[in-house]
Amino acid sequence: MVNNANKLLIIEFTGPAGSGKSSISKVLRESYSFKIKQLNPNKNQIIWGKIKAILITIIFGLRYRLSLSSYKALWNTVQKVESRMACKKGLNSGMYFFDEGPLSKIATRKIKTLKEYKIIHAYLNSLIKKLEKSKAKIIVCKIIADEQSCFYRRKQRMYNKDKGRLVQKASSLNDYKRLKSLKGDCLGIDYNFIDIARLKLKDSFIMFEVNNSSGRLLEDVANEIILRLDQL
Repeated sequence: MVNNANKLLIIEFTGPAGSGKSSISKVLRESYSFKIKQLNPNKNQIIWGKIKAILITIIFGLRYRLSLSSYKALWNTVQKVESRMACKKGLNSGMYFFDEGPLSKIATRKIKTLKEYKIIHAYLNSLIKKLEKSKAKIIVCKIIADEQSCFYRRKQRMYNKDKGRLVQKASSLNDYKRLKSLKGDCLGIDYNFIDIARLKLKDSFIMFEVNNSSGRLLEDVANEIILRLDQL
């Protein structure tokens, strides 16, 4: 077992919607706060992320001649990534985790055209250079769950027990309709971008998988994650 007290470890959870990232984060936050801290952008970091995203989006927009809708979609992704990158500033040692970190936000970005792929790939390369300078070890914990479990968790998240009916909360109207009709793919994540980061960051990047399919207790999943981190 290696002592991580003098190292800076940044852990990101990634996985399809409904795989249990938020639930696992809650267990870690409540039971292991003495060992690992959760990173969430504060108000200033969110504002900074939005401002920086405007500049980055304009640069890529002019370079690739984006439409207005593409500008908006790119800005939405970049501002989430940059606000999370701002959370890392000033950290020198210890273990910290994101429910969904910068790389996860890029991996869940829906790519529709070759032009969009080129833009996200170029932005990812600039992000990797920043991660290299941070001297932090980036750890991606891939949460594995079967599609049925993911769907059930997403449905439960949208279920209002007081009113006894499905309600639209944090999901889009289309997502709500898909859930209500028991249709739709829950596995909207592309690991190609994370693999690119893994190949370029090399020794500064670690990725491991944890199973959170139905039947496993969240406490057991959290314990497994902590044990895996202690062994790094």
